[in-house]
Amino acid sequence: MSYDDYYLCLSKLIPVFDKLNDEISITLGNEIFCNRDIKKIIDYSTENIPRYFFYHDFSVPTTKIRKS
Repeated sequence: MSYDDYYLCLSKLIPVFDKLNDEISITLGNEIFCNRDIKKIIDYSTENIPRYFFYHDFSVPTTKIRKS
């Protein structure tokens, strides 16, 4: 999904999220590694939906393969 599409969707969903009384959380999943606009998407989400946005710490290896 492009940043523009993400922005449009999230902008329309924010009022809905607010009516759910914190019964929802948003995560981006692993697809983010394929998105060239991921920094903009994370920044926008962190700023606009901090109560709902779950941001993974990407410094942790997901493959469990470690350098020796």
